[in-house]
Amino acid sequence: MRQNIAGNSFKIGDTAMLRSGGHLMTVVSVDGNDVTCAWSVRDDVKTKLFPSDALIKGEKPQTIEGLLRED
Repeated sequence: MRQNIAGNSFKIGDTAMLRSGGHLMTVVSVDGNDVTCAWSVRDDVKTKLFPSDALIKGEKPQTIEGLLRED
């Protein structure tokens, strides 16, 4: 599920997506309203700078351990 975080700050390690959808990305740097995110496509890691208003917080994907764990 996506969560709107407008008005909140991103921090390194957060996951994010473009408001229009797309890849789940990892925040790798933050400079004011500028957020640099990284994501992988096949064996290639891409990075790009986005304005924070263009991003929403993404949920981290579940790990196999989390799926197998019984709570």
